[in-house]
This record gives sequence, structure tokens and C-alpha cells, in this order.
Amino acid sequence: MSELDNFVKIVKKIGISSLQEFIGEDKVATYANIGLSIDSNNLSVALFFEKGILAFKDFNFRERVFFSRKNPNKIQKSICKFTWKPGQEAEKYFDFIGFPYEYISFSEEKKKKHLTNLLEKSKSLHDYQKWMKFKMLSFLNSKNKRVIVHMPTGSGKTRVTMELILDYIRTSEPSNKVIVWMAHSEELCEQACETISYLWDDAGYGKLNLIKLWGGVKIEKFDFISTNFIVSSFQTAFSIIKSQDSKKFRLFADISKRNNLLIIDEAHQSVAETYSQAISLFSNLNTKLIGLTATPGRSNTIETNKLKRFYNNNLISITDHNGKTLNNKAMNYLQQKGILSKVKRVVWKGSSLNLSDKEILAITTELSDLPKNVLSKVGKDQKRNLIILENTLYLIKREKKKCILFAPSKDASNLLAMLLRMKDIRAASITSDMDNVSRSFLIKEFKENKLDILCNYGVLTTGFDVPSINCVIVARPTTSVVLYSQMIGRGMRGKSMGGTEDCLVVDVEDNIKDYPNLREQFVYFNKFYQ
Repeated sequence: MSELDNFVKIVKKIGISSLQEFIGEDKVATYANIGLSIDSNNLSVALFFEKGILAFKDFNFRERVFFSRKNPNKIQKSICKFTWKPGQEAEKYFDFIGFPYEYISFSEEKKKKHLTNLLEKSKSLHDYQKWMKFKMLSFLNSKNKRVIVHMPTGSGKTRVTMELILDYIRTSEPSNKVIVWMAHSEELCEQACETISYLWDDAGYGKLNLIKLWGGVKIEKFDFISTNFIVSSFQTAFSIIKSQDSKKFRLFADISKRNNLLIIDEAHQSVAETYSQAISLFSNLNTKLIGLTATPGRSNTIETNKLKRFYNNNLISITDHNGKTLNNKAMNYLQQKGILSKVKRVVWKGSSLNLSDKEILAITTELSDLPKNVLSKVGKDQKRNLIILENTLYLIKREKKKCILFAPSKDASNLLAMLLRMKDIRAASITSDMDNVSRSFLIKEFKENKLDILCNYGVLTTGFDVPSINCVIVARPTTSVVLYSQMIGRGMRGKSMGGTEDCLVVDVEDNIKDYPNLREQFVYFNKFYQ
């Protein structure tokens, strides 16, 4: 029985009234108004999408579940009182209610188990990838210190860069190099670790000291004797900067002093204040810096020029099999080679956004995307939600599409998933508020084709690879070319890269104002580097 099934089986026994209390009466009223049957089974699923396993952090909730069991003993009620962390007290409680304890106390490795390695050792790089690696290696052998590498999502930038790192290690001195890979999500960090481990085992270069620095991992000391590959999140690095722990800071300063090469995944984030400080933490005057991105720009001209200066106006863009830079022919070339899927785009009617002067000012002067209150307003448009529901049902039932849906808000993501489930669609919702264990479980279910669609808000734009996705529904309005290209990129992995031949990109109508077309996504920022 799955984690979700177990959760529903146990939690539904607390009854409709209690479930309404923990979900929120306003949200339950929204479900009812749009036609969802308000029963304990549906509300238990809704609560899982809303809070995941973290619902059990609430003592009142734990107590309510405790008393819903057969023959609860009031004397035993004390087992509900435990600190939210692994231990005998927590284990005793979950054993009593019949919920598998491993769903609560996953180790880091178990949490990450869902991440599938997409590499095949038997497959060499494509010719265009070999050219990209050659250009990056030329950069490493030059006097230049920084470069940003521009490759579309799905074209293999992680694989190419890892192959570059292997060549760099075996062709240069000293042997005890330090290489740091930085990314902004746990998924991207784990992807980097999986890829280097996979290739390193095949290459057989001796010992690799792989150090994982994210998600609260504690390291007492570093061994710099062999080749050192360090993977860290920006969040971890920034927490070190703010930390008062001098011992911990000295450890990171030691990495900085020795660091030969720093890789920045999703490099368009580099100039954000917290990110640039984190990059400084891991680099010295001699550190080579390579930024990887599918979109070498920011939300507007000022920010994009700042990013350009950060990388010394040095851009390596994708080439064909002869090493010729493709520019506006890149998308056609990659689709013809089966690297990217061929995209069909359709439009569904959405909301008519009437922005206030204040909201317009926020977008134009504060360098922001649509404000959250506007996105929330869009997500509450029930006519829009029903249009999305009706059309998504057709895509899944009639056209057998495997879909990822980007919703405008957390509530909209949960609501759409619940409505789809009501129509016998295997749907789930993931949001940035969901705990890692629950999120990992649902991603695993999706990858194993136990779900037809994954609705999400605030996550899954980067570091998320499910090659079988053949439909992307962009129901989240955005003015950001970067964000839009990341969303559609989730379904653009072509057949020769383990993906699909075709991908349907659905734009809800309120997404298409002032957008470049699909092929312009790739060359949109190139003018800044000329």
C-alpha cells in the first residue's frame, strides 16, 4: 500500500468535521462549490496534498487520529506528545495508529531514491555535445575566468559538463583538485551527484571524494588528498555566511582557498544578492567559473546586463555537429536530431487579468513577475478552472497524454488535482510547502506511471526530469521568459535523449501576452552578449 493510500486509510477515520477543521472551511467550501463530493475519503486526499506527512506535526491532529483508532486508552494518550523528529517516541505513536514509520523517518538516501539516472554509459556524446565540451575545455585552458554556457533544457548540459570535468581532472595538475558544483534545489544537487558517480565508476580514475553539502548535512572536516567533487545548494552556502559558527565557516573557507573550478547550475540566478554571496563563499581569485543555463538572462534588461557583466560578457552557445554556432536555428536543429521533441502549441481560454495601477507598477519597477495576489486571484477563477479541467480530461482520457500542469497558486494546484481525481484521473498535487518525503513519493509515483498528471505550484521547473512527459499545461501566468522556458522545458526531451517524439504545450490564454514565440525563447537573450 502506498504512502497516500496509508494516509487516507488512517486519517479518514477522524471524520468529515475534523478534516474540514484541519484543511480549512473556506477551502472545503470551494471544493463543494465546484462540485467535489465532500466525504472523508476526498478530504483525506485533500489534506495530504495540502500538508503531506507534516499534518502529523500538529499535536491536535495526532491526538484526533489517536482517538479514532479502536479501543484507544486515555492513559496511552501521552504517546501523542513527542517532538517532531525521529526517535522511539515518534515510532511508538505511528506504530499504534498503524502508519508505516519509514514514511516519516526516511534517511537522506531514501528520500532521494526517486531520482532516476538518465545516463547510459554505452552512449557517447552527440557531435554537437562534443563541440560544446571542446569549447568549454578551451575556456579552461585560457586566461578567461568566467563563462556562461547556453544550452536548451533537454540538450544534455549536465552530461556535457560532467564529461568536461572528467577530462579536466585527467589532463591537468594537481591531482588533488577541488571542484564545486552549486545548484538551488535538492533535486539538482542529487542529479549532479548521481551523474558524476555514474560516469566516474565507468571511467575508473581512482578515488573520488564526493562531498554532499545540502539539506542540513553536517561535515566536521574535509579530506583534500584525492580528487574532491563538492555539491552544495545555495541555501546551505548562504546559511554558512549568516552562521556565527566560526569553525564551520573555516571549513568552507578552506574549500574556497583550494577551489579550482566552480560550476553554477541554472546560472541565470547568479546575480541575485544571496546567490552572488554564496558564489563568493566558494571561490578565490584563481577559481574558474562556469555557469550553465537554458536562458542566459534575467527578468528585464537591467538585470540581464548585470548577469552579462558577471560572466565577463563571455557566452558559449550551442553548435551544430560541425561546431558552427546555431543561434536562431538551434531549436530546429535539435528537433530534427531528436534531441528535443517537436512541439505543438494550443491555447485554452483563461482569465482576463485586470491589474491595478499598483500591481502594474510592481511588475514594471520592482523587476518582479506577477504578484502573488494576482496569481491567487487567477487561481480562484472557477470558470477558468473548469475549462482547464474539461480540456485536461480530454487530453488524458482521449489522447492518452502524460501531463505536468503548472498552476497559478498552491490552492489551485490542489483543487485541480482533486477535481481530476473525482473524474477517475490518477492525479496528484505538489507544492513548495509539501515536505520532502511526501513530495518524493508523489514524484516516484509519477515516474513509475502510477499517475497520469502531476499538478504543481512553486516547484518542478528545474532539476526534474521525467522523459515520458508529452504534455505541458502552463496554467500559471508569467511575464518571465526565463520561467516560461523552464516550464515548457519539462516536456521537451526528444526521443534520442530518452524522451518523446512530440510534446503538446498548452498555454492558458492569460499566459501569452507579450511572449516571444517558442523558437525565440532560445535566442531571446543572445543580443546582450553581442
